[in-house]
Amino acid sequence: MATTTAPPTGATLALCTVLLLLLALWSPRPAVADSVPTDDPDEAAAGWLVTALTDDPAVDSEFGPSAGPTIDVLFALAAAGVAAETIEAVADWLESEAAVYTQGAGFDADDAAYAGATAKLALAMLVVDRDPTDAGGIDLLEQLTALEGAEDGAAGRFSDRGDFDDFSTPLTQSLALLALTRAAEVDPSDAAVEVLVDQACPDGGFPDSFGAAEDADTCASAVDTTALVVQALDAVAEEQTAEEAIAWLLEVQADDGSFGSEDGPNTNSTGLAAAALTLFGEDAAAERAVAWMQDLQVGCDGEQPGAVPFSAEEPGSLELATAQAVLGAVGTPLLELDGTTASDVVPVLDCDGQDAAAPEGDEEESADTEDADGEVDEEAAAEDEEPLDEEAATAPGDADEGWSPNWIAILLAALLAAGVAYLVQRRRAGGGASSDATP
Repeated sequence: MATTTAPPTGATLALCTVLLLLLALWSPRPAVADSVPTDDPDEAAAGWLVTALTDDPAVDSEFGPSAGPTIDVLFALAAAGVAAETIEAVADWLESEAAVYTQGAGFDADDAAYAGATAKLALAMLVVDRDPTDAGGIDLLEQLTALEGAEDGAAGRFSDRGDFDDFSTPLTQSLALLALTRAAEVDPSDAAVEVLVDQACPDGGFPDSFGAAEDADTCASAVDTTALVVQALDAVAEEQTAEEAIAWLLEVQADDGSFGSEDGPNTNSTGLAAAALTLFGEDAAAERAVAWMQDLQVGCDGEQPGAVPFSAEEPGSLELATAQAVLGAVGTPLLELDGTTASDVVPVLDCDGQDAAAPEGDEEESADTEDADGEVDEEAAAEDEEPLDEEAATAPGDADEGWSPNWIAILLAALLAAGVAYLVQRRRAGGGASSDATP
């Protein structure tokens, strides 16, 4: 004969509810990255970058999350060796954006592909030890090599393909050589190396555009391009050309240590130049460049402690300027960056009892900045600032006062138990209730 089980009483249910809530409250919580105060300028800048990202996480812009500057942030965090969780999360987001960033998916031709974006994303995948042949389902190395010209006049040059203009430059050519050199699956061709070497101006520097070197009288060397070209030339063992480029950088460095562009002295150019100088052992010049950038770093009296503005007059894209300043200060070349050894720590500028450490830049956005890949970010033709995440930036001991979530939950559980007990008491006092009314 089948037996039946009596429904649980209200008191039993109340007890179970309280126990379950208490177990949930006492269960281990997911680990979060440690936020640690630091006096180190480079670590403070890297930590600020973490707080400045959107929830994606990515660098924001007026067009939405922007992949190009976000890769620069990944490079900076890898160079500083911090925020491992953020590095992985950024890499995840970049993979999800691979088609949009490198192919203009959704707004470009079906066969569109962009050399600078493809090379830069491939480098990012290699820095975090991910497979560049399967980034969001795209083989970035195959896509990049398919953009290399084979015909006379274009042999070896990596060019863009799509409905928009060709944004390829000596800078994006350098990114392609770096990505292919670092990847185990393929090496850059001799023709691709020769194309880059041939772009040098008579003074040893490199211009912003292809073909400028054809007219020796008008060839204008640019710091940003020259600095990245130096890294690429070193990677492919073109030492003489690289040393001539370094000599030009030393000639154009200002007395205060800075480097500039048409927009004047700025941290983007100075950061890129500092990394190139360090690579070739020009430590004194590199240290002067780093000191100039650190003098601009926002101190404890500013709204963005740790950030590095574009210049003394314009904050520009704080994320991009700060990222390139970190890369220049640390000095690790792109060919050697390793994001897999970073710690979980997220450093924050130690402002406890400190006076202002550096002047604060104007917080308005400037249009005078450029992506480190030198391209009109294809998302930016269709593709840089998110408010500071105050919770993430809170240093240990600075938590807001008030009721904690745990105590609120315990109070609710107690009120629930009291309510259930009251209903049980009412049922007993009324001579019982139907089983349908059992809580």
